[in-house]
Amino acid sequence: MIDLKNFTLGSTQVTIERYAGSYTDGIFSRTLSDTILTWASVQPYSTVEPDQIFDPAMGEYADEIRWMFTTEKVYINDPDETVNPVVDQILVEGAKWKPIKVEVWQHLNNKHYQVLLKKFDGF
Repeated sequence: MIDLKNFTLGSTQVTIERYAGSYTDGIFSRTLSDTILTWASVQPYSTVEPDQIFDPAMGEYADEIRWMFTTEKVYINDPDETVNPVVDQILVEGAKWKPIKVEVWQHLNNKHYQVLLKKFDGF
């Protein structure tokens, strides 16, 4: 029998570190602008259905991937976004993860985000 209690939405406490970035004299720097403590479901990424694969963005290969479901909005690196041009970092059980793909799921009044995470490697 499979114990499903760890696969419910909101079973793991995570910290989202939100950064802001700016250029000064041609040098890009980022600063921590907000820390959000929230709950999520974080699971190993795998699927048995080939048509259900949630691929990362091009160029974002990762050996270790996690799937996260949360009600908190998560940002990925978007060069066209001037307000938040740098990626969020997610702390889960002492490890840092980088969101590499985010999808919004809306059902009636219930909105949550499906996030693909890879181990943060400094970039």
